[in-house]
Amino acid sequence: MTSASGPYRPTVGRRQNGDEQIGTPARTRVGPAADGTGGGAAAAGTTPDLAPAPPDGDSIRRRLRVGIMLDGLSVRAWERKVVEDLARTDWIDVVVAVVCWSPAERKASWFENLCAGRLHRTTEIYDLYESVSRRLANGAGSYAETAPLGDILHGIDILHVVPERNRGVFDRLPEPDIAALRGYDLDVLLRFGFRILKGAILGVPRHGVWSYHHGDPARFRGGPSCFWEIVRGERSVGVVLQRLTETLDAGEILYRSTSSCAPTLWVDRVRGPHYLKSARFVRRSLERLYRTGSPIRAQDADAQPLPPGPITRKPGNLHAAAVLGQMAVRTALANTRHLCRHDIWSIVLRQARPLLAPSAGPPPVLARIAGKGWQTADPCLFTWEERLYCFFERVPIGRHRGEIAVVRVLEDGRLTEPQSVLTAAHHLSYPFLFVWNGRPMMLVESADSGALGLFEADAFPLLWRRRATLLDGQRAYDPTLLHWEGLWYLFVAIDEAGGGPNDELFVFVAETPLGPWQPHALNPVVSDCRSARPAGALFVENGTLIRPAQDCSGSYGRALNLCAIDRLTPEDFVQRVVGRIEPASVGGSIGCHTLSRAGGIEAIDLRRRAWRWPRLRRTG
Repeated sequence: MTSASGPYRPTVGRRQNGDEQIGTPARTRVGPAADGTGGGAAAAGTTPDLAPAPPDGDSIRRRLRVGIMLDGLSVRAWERKVVEDLARTDWIDVVVAVVCWSPAERKASWFENLCAGRLHRTTEIYDLYESVSRRLANGAGSYAETAPLGDILHGIDILHVVPERNRGVFDRLPEPDIAALRGYDLDVLLRFGFRILKGAILGVPRHGVWSYHHGDPARFRGGPSCFWEIVRGERSVGVVLQRLTETLDAGEILYRSTSSCAPTLWVDRVRGPHYLKSARFVRRSLERLYRTGSPIRAQDADAQPLPPGPITRKPGNLHAAAVLGQMAVRTALANTRHLCRHDIWSIVLRQARPLLAPSAGPPPVLARIAGKGWQTADPCLFTWEERLYCFFERVPIGRHRGEIAVVRVLEDGRLTEPQSVLTAAHHLSYPFLFVWNGRPMMLVESADSGALGLFEADAFPLLWRRRATLLDGQRAYDPTLLHWEGLWYLFVAIDEAGGGPNDELFVFVAETPLGPWQPHALNPVVSDCRSARPAGALFVENGTLIRPAQDCSGSYGRALNLCAIDRLTPEDFVQRVVGRIEPASVGGSIGCHTLSRAGGIEAIDLRRRAWRWPRLRRTG
């Protein structure tokens, strides 16, 4: 750790461009109130914006002018979220909606295809499967529900276009419509309709036509989105926001992310959170464009697309019947195994070794924290007055409400009996301990309560009192603090748009642990289910700052990735994966998600499978 020279001056969102200074944003307040009892970013019933607002004033010449390309004035629910985001942002003007009036095309019925011998080339079976998936995927199909845009587009110009179609795949806009669009002086045109665009339209907006592709363009160029990833057993699904060019799927990547792809029969269970999360990407990219002149994130600038792979399509009826049959058998077997076995978490302690250097083998296990009828996870080793303690979450088996407990690690490696530390009416987990002003302090995940509390020890290690509320109105997961170069950094996973708590890492900055906490200029600094969610305290090894991160691809807490942080300031963040801890290397388990090191000891929680024996009901 190093210390900063001079006092901290808030500069989140400030950027120098030659001699031109592009303002200081008005930031969302997420620190404690003046009395130390709380405060927060949002009023009751609202969701605070987790990124600093772009600057106001004369430093920016004009607001961004955006147009939207649609197939009609009704869109899918996730697309409406994108438009809502833009409409309520005071530095964006949505100035025109371009509506496609596509030429009518008659499609042959399934009976006509059957009579003509084309049943293997048509997709009635797959289309029926998608319809059923949206109804049975436990509400995850709500992302695709039809949502009208009329209330949002009221007062906005609507341009009606009949495109020139080539082979039923490519759309070109007639020259009169191109001329009309040039008159709007657009910065960006968002494509939510039409087919594959070609021609002059791609060069009309100042920063191009932007379009989503829900899939990895290097591997899954076509569609249906998320389906072939599930069929092929992929653990993650990709999504990009790109600037379109004449070359299909070879546009400039503006935003890139991944979501977990869990084994399932119903594709909408993967699509739902995947699409909802992506609804925030347009505004984030426009914010960077507004503030810096470029919409591209630093992480994506060095990760332009690989040569595009083959195009995937909807499976024909015969292929769909075979593939869906295989998926149904696979799902039935998995559900049968789930009935017979369940997952149990426990904690192992072992001698700490360098994590980035090759070793002859895993160190032997010194102790295990587990108890009959309890699951244990989220270890945090902490040394106080030359004594080593391990704080952790424990949950009764079969229940979902955890509490915080502690054991003392004796000099010979033995453990004391666990003692309860914190309980609440809601779930508690992920204790994180640190020292501030000579006193032990503890952060505890309490996402179910919608607030992140900071506790101070009254009588260490058993008695604690709430000192402040750091984030209010947010479901913040796995809060992890770092004191680095004179500043405090708070790392948390936050579900901002409905994509789940495992995909996006947000960072906040303050001068003290009490705040006030300011959002990092690049929030979310990571949007990747494989390396976003925190997995324990950061540490330095061989001069490199290492951040343990959960790999949640495929399932929650699958493994641990070790990320080297190359740059960390209030305005910049760059990390790269440099190491990995597989659960099998720790003890033959099937999952691990938290690492803690102190006093030459390291603790890791492990997930293993255990037989589930049926319980006999009591009578009488």
